[in-house]
Amino acid sequence: MAGRVDVGGLIFWAHRQLRNITVLIDLNGLQGFGSTREVASMHDLKSRIESFGVQTVRVDGHDHEAVASAASTHPGAMILLDTVKGKGCRSWRTGWSGIICR
Repeated sequence: MAGRVDVGGLIFWAHRQLRNITVLIDLNGLQGFGSTREVASMHDLKSRIESFGVQTVRVDGHDHEAVASAASTHPGAMILLDTVKGKGCRSWRTGWSGIICR
């Protein structure tokens, strides 16, 4: 899914206190037209989301055990994943649609 957090959705989520939905947000610092700082700053996203009453947890998105643990111990939370695009690829190049792993 394309990167977008909808304010109306956050308000609904907090109001209904949904606990059967866990959302993973990939924070790799990039988006289609450059870095998130250049295009659409996500400065302090954790505080912004929490201001709507939605619990957030931030973990290393490359650590699968940490992601699974956060999902199981924080039902109904938004889990912010710190990741590096292309990590784990022996070689990669930037293409028009992002990074292509070889």
